[in-house]
Amino acid sequence: MAVAAAVAVAGWLPFLLVAPGELLDQTVGFLGIQDLQRLPFPLDAGTLDPNKLLELYAPLVLVAGAVLAAFVRPPLALVPLVVAGLVYLLGRADEFHLVPLAAVLPVLLVAARRFRTAALVVVAVIALHGADRVLTLDRSAVAWEAGERGDAKRVLDFVGDRSLFVAPPRFDRVTVGNPLLYVLAGRRNPTRYDVMQPGVVTEADAQREMRADLERAKPEVLVRWFDPRTAPEDNGSGRPSGVTLLDDHLRATYRRVARFGVYEVHERRGT
Repeated sequence: MAVAAAVAVAGWLPFLLVAPGELLDQTVGFLGIQDLQRLPFPLDAGTLDPNKLLELYAPLVLVAGAVLAAFVRPPLALVPLVVAGLVYLLGRADEFHLVPLAAVLPVLLVAARRFRTAALVVVAVIALHGADRVLTLDRSAVAWEAGERGDAKRVLDFVGDRSLFVAPPRFDRVTVGNPLLYVLAGRRNPTRYDVMQPGVVTEADAQREMRADLERAKPEVLVRWFDPRTAPEDNGSGRPSGVTLLDDHLRATYRRVARFGVYEVHERRGT
């Protein structure tokens, strides 16, 4: 425990010395806006297809396995990973946030020294869920993703060697952004906000900063991403913040010129 505490202090100390305010705001401060993205924990199956029950209750199985892990005399080295995975999952119970706990929990439970049968049952259910995800992969989703890749290529061909800014449909209500397009284009985001986080880019201070960055950089192309994943969710992020500074600036600065699938392309006025 002493070594772990020393490593934690050594890891945090440089950042606390250089930028204490930003460090705390981006870590501890995030807890104040995490509720904007939290989803209801999946418990009610309703009229769900019985074949989807394992997928629905996978987060519940993982939480039960994490609780069981406390009683099986687990290897102490893995306990912090289980705790971090559990907190991560409870923050947002979706298919992505269950991955860390699903990865480390079986490793811990197969080493159980107590309640070994129960531990192995949980491991088997986790493995069954993983197999189910692979074997029942939605082929239409694969085809849709292939189509989106084609749309992205057409966008990049249209942009060429020009600078760009990638934006969600609106900035007063944000679900998710698309920083991958910068990587594919080999361009840098003209702002420092690669992650479009509700409670951050939806607020006036961040939008003023982004607007100032865009006025300096003057990106030649604006790409709006209208993917279904940008649709409002049933949580705080689905409520507009009322701040439209950045959207007003983008409407006044750019004009729509093309649409490629989920991508809407705008060019800077006067060019």
